[in-house]
Amino acid sequence: MDGTATPASDVIFPGRRWHAAIAGPEPLTGEIDLFAAVLRAEARELDQAATLAEAFGLAWCEHERGGRVDVSGAVESHPWWPVLRAWLAPEAPLHVISDNVHADVSEPWPEAPWPPVALASLPRTGVPPFPLSGITAACDWLAEHESNLLLVEATAEESHPALVIAHAAIAGQGVRVCWRISGQPDWVALLPALLHIGRRQLPLLLVVDEIPPSPIPGWWIATPIDAGATAAALTYHLLHEWPGMVVANETPVVPPAPAMAWEPGILSIVRPGDTLSVCLPDDVARVDGPVACPTTLQPAPAIRGARFVGQPAWAEALGYAH
Repeated sequence: MDGTATPASDVIFPGRRWHAAIAGPEPLTGEIDLFAAVLRAEARELDQAATLAEAFGLAWCEHERGGRVDVSGAVESHPWWPVLRAWLAPEAPLHVISDNVHADVSEPWPEAPWPPVALASLPRTGVPPFPLSGITAACDWLAEHESNLLLVEATAEESHPALVIAHAAIAGQGVRVCWRISGQPDWVALLPALLHIGRRQLPLLLVVDEIPPSPIPGWWIATPIDAGATAAALTYHLLHEWPGMVVANETPVVPPAPAMAWEPGILSIVRPGDTLSVCLPDDVARVDGPVACPTTLQPAPAIRGARFVGQPAWAEALGYAH
């Protein structure tokens, strides 16, 4: 085998037939611990909603390779159905085989590993090949040079959790997906979907304008210090297959510097000195004296003697005293 060939070019995805059974809502039982029953019902509801969204994502993939996806149960009455149906092309092979039928058993998608997707346009060194001027320039370059990458640009209002999960399912089927959310997301609405993706470890990459309000288990969250580090963090995440989030920072690189690779889990020293404070990039201006920023919010090492300036949730997640 030619060692220069990219793995994705040699992978053949035959058409497959998938089936998902979507159960209807489960009535609460008369348990003593009603709170536990509510939590269990909410978790089951999310699993069913995520299964439906993943079915649409798989149908998007099967449109090109000749497979089909069948769904049964209470699907067309599900709140996410209109959103997903409006997104998916009418000719995509998704078929409702028995609507409004209560399905007692949901069939989860197999947890089989997916073949690796190599983006040939990105160097293995991790040095970004695209402009360092900002996310828009990087996405424009990737759209022109990378055929194995699906770029999605949406406002916060357009970023429905059903569509995020559907694209996470696509990301596990032979194509990388980078979803750019511009504006302030509704984190409360998105968080359950992101938790599901983190549990499934689907290789979706989100690019957002602001840091989420709390850590998200299963996700690597990059917090670059400027536009150059943002481009490098974007490159790094596109070279790996895990749930990743890049918080876009459009601050110009001053002084101008050549493109460099990025590493997660280290501190970026902004102002050196003896007594170090640690903060997120948005808080640098209000911190006096020596300061450093974590390149990732999880995991990142705590430094003995350093204090964290910022949200208590992040201080606790990173192991710092607030």
